[in-house]
Amino acid sequence: MFQYFVNKLLGDLPPNFNYVIKKKIEYNGIRGGYYDIYDGVSKNNEDVSIFIYEKSNKDFHNNVKKYVNNHLNYSKKLIHPNILKVLYTFDNDKRIYIVTEKCVPLFFENIKGDPIWGIYEVISAVNFINNYNYVHCLINPLSVFVTSKGRWKLSLFDCIYEKNMNIHNIINNIQDHLFFSYGYKLINFSSVAKPVAIDAYGIAYLMVWSYQNYITESQNKEGNMFSMGIENTGFSEGKRDEYFLNGETYKEIKNKYFLNIDIMQIYKNCLPQNLWNIYEALLQYSVKGIDINFSTILNSDNITGSYIVKTMLFLTEIHMKSRIEKNNFFCNLYENLDNINIDVKVQLILPEICKNLEVSENLEKCLQIILIISKDMNINDFEKMVYPTFLKYFLQTDRSIRYMLLECFPLIEKNLNNNNMNEIYLSYMYGFSDNNISIKNATIKNFIYVYPKLKNNIKTQALHVLLENLKDRDCCIKTNTIICIAKIANYILEDKQNILENVYKIGLCDMYVQIRAATLQAIKATYNQFDIKRFILNIMPLVVKCLIDESPEVREITFELFDFVLPLLKNSVMNIGVNNTDTKKNDDKILVENSLTNEKEANTTYHHGYKFSENNQKKYPQGVINNNFTNVYHIEQAEKNNKTSTIRTTPSNNANQIFNNNTRNENKIDIHKTEDKLKSIKEIEEEILDDFGWDLDFTEDKKNSKKNNLNLNIDDFFDEFDLNNEENTPRFKLSSL
Repeated sequence: MFQYFVNKLLGDLPPNFNYVIKKKIEYNGIRGGYYDIYDGVSKNNEDVSIFIYEKSNKDFHNNVKKYVNNHLNYSKKLIHPNILKVLYTFDNDKRIYIVTEKCVPLFFENIKGDPIWGIYEVISAVNFINNYNYVHCLINPLSVFVTSKGRWKLSLFDCIYEKNMNIHNIINNIQDHLFFSYGYKLINFSSVAKPVAIDAYGIAYLMVWSYQNYITESQNKEGNMFSMGIENTGFSEGKRDEYFLNGETYKEIKNKYFLNIDIMQIYKNCLPQNLWNIYEALLQYSVKGIDINFSTILNSDNITGSYIVKTMLFLTEIHMKSRIEKNNFFCNLYENLDNINIDVKVQLILPEICKNLEVSENLEKCLQIILIISKDMNINDFEKMVYPTFLKYFLQTDRSIRYMLLECFPLIEKNLNNNNMNEIYLSYMYGFSDNNISIKNATIKNFIYVYPKLKNNIKTQALHVLLENLKDRDCCIKTNTIICIAKIANYILEDKQNILENVYKIGLCDMYVQIRAATLQAIKATYNQFDIKRFILNIMPLVVKCLIDESPEVREITFELFDFVLPLLKNSVMNIGVNNTDTKKNDDKILVENSLTNEKEANTTYHHGYKFSENNQKKYPQGVINNNFTNVYHIEQAEKNNKTSTIRTTPSNNANQIFNNNTRNENKIDIHKTEDKLKSIKEIEEEILDDFGWDLDFTEDKKNSKKNNLNLNIDDFFDEFDLNNEENTPRFKLSSL
């Protein structure tokens, strides 16, 4: 609606004006030139900037008219990658319209990264203008614009003149320009100096201003309030227009002083030492009567020696590089990413790599670099700059690309919203059925990021596909499937307790040590997903059997599980009682009836193709699995220390009745509230394990050696398998899905 009224208000736009004029860009009362700048959008929904000059302005005198017309004419005439691109112009009796690529004056941008590449781009534009026998004469932070891709581009050709004019005549003609009222001033040029010396001074001025702004931004993350020679105070953004300092506003002070800096006094404090020679050489032309060849400055080792400049030059000239050069470059860039400023990576390097992906001849490495850089981006920038590229290649069927994207998935998952996850869902699910172990394993591991963001109506189907991997013969796949299920347990909507119980039955009855250990850790992590009665009657009997497991590692984990669970159970059962426990999580709505003294055959349960019988544990399917699981739910360690009492259960007619009367047989349990301290795992092992004929050495060295064989650290998925091992080697080469 606002755009409609803007267009109606102006009322002089031609029929072929295919742009929508949006809001005017205000900069705290500071004009960025004689043209007002508006945001705009093209018919293709691309952002643009629209420069509009009102000819009815009072300042439309002869000199201003000349400045405005100069810019209109030369902005169309001068075409160069480092000159602001003009898309459309229109001139009538009321106004002048100039539509350009989206941009912001450099002065209003915070310089967060080393500005050396931006300075290089401006020098390149000035060199182009000089080669066509023109001088810009007005190089400063207001005549340089930053595009939406972070590129610096020269514009505002208000004071452009031919090189053969007298330098002092040019200076007299530009002295009344708006920028000089902001404190901008030129040095005294000798009588023999050439007009190109004005541009040399402008570049020197821009270098000092840029690095001063960069240093100020680095020191004050809240903004560069007075990075132009005025003392930097700690103003917040909302107080910039408030009165301060002798009753003058921020606007008034900045309008007076923001371009008034003495570069000769401060350049050594602002510029890197390797640029001092460049600065001094530029100022020497103010007294010398010779022309300047800016190409020699561009090719100077002091500038091209910068890693940022070398990187950006290679990316802009990548079409002319050989395959070997490209491969070496991207490998080197990957190794040095941590040494590059994040803003340089996001604003400069990333857009260039995205633009040149197809000609990079090293697609995997480039995508990896893009995703590593994007982990530090905000969601909006990621959605606009990276996600289209990620989606394009994730939907492709190249196995090597898919594996690399899955490996980098944890870096970008926080920037992938619900819509993104649902968009890649179908392609992602193919990874579960892939016959390549690497892709399937990576798909399972990253499913913990995908599942919570899926639509509710497809979560059940997605979970079923995940559960099918419990049939896999590979140890790593089966282990990570159980780990993944436990990690996403909080997001399972239907039949949660049945699913978890059946998965744990499979895991605890497995013939491999690693899977039993991982399942115990999963039970510990998902303890709060069961109601108390179901956990006691269905899960605890499974866990108890692990106390006499042939593996000392499994026994140790089992005791740790009891140390964790028993205090919680005691607190719940004693204070609430089994009959009054919260059963809202009993989502299957089935009352489990067990008898501790007289077991009878229960109904056989089928779930996702697996058969479960509560009194025939030996018939459970056997599988191959390894360990490692993250403890998703961390209970306060203070509760774990509450081990001063122990629960001992023996049949007794006088015991407290804690089970529901609806159970098939009433079970009486005595609860002796003894305050004896629980025995340590070592003491319990030494007392009972010899009864089973196991000759175990309980020395620390022996225990450490056992733990090295079975990693009990549960902070991540299980990845301790060697692909060089014949059993773990991918059955097909990484190629096409």
